[in-house]
Amino acid sequence: MNVVLSQEARHDIQLTLDWYIEQDAWTAAADFLVEAEAAFERLGLSPGLGTPGPAGTRILPLHRFPVSVVYRHGEDALYVVALAAQRRRPGYWVGRG
Repeated sequence: MNVVLSQEARHDIQLTLDWYIEQDAWTAAADFLVEAEAAFERLGLSPGLGTPGPAGTRILPLHRFPVSVVYRHGEDALYVVALAAQRRRPGYWVGRG
């Protein structure tokens, strides 16, 4: 199944990368991208992964980073609405498409 990232989810990825780069943690930034891509691949193969979340979403935490993939299961694709930093206000992304 195709995995489609919203503009907001892409922005979340960029914010996370920027934070690691500001910390001079280039390897962590690269590892974050690798792990996010691996999560998207797993979701494409097994759309029911993760736990049910608010507003018809499912939430899949990344293994090595305090970030969760928040997505909705559509008829033709999975739609990632956020890569939610677990330390941010819970559910800050709920109003996203």
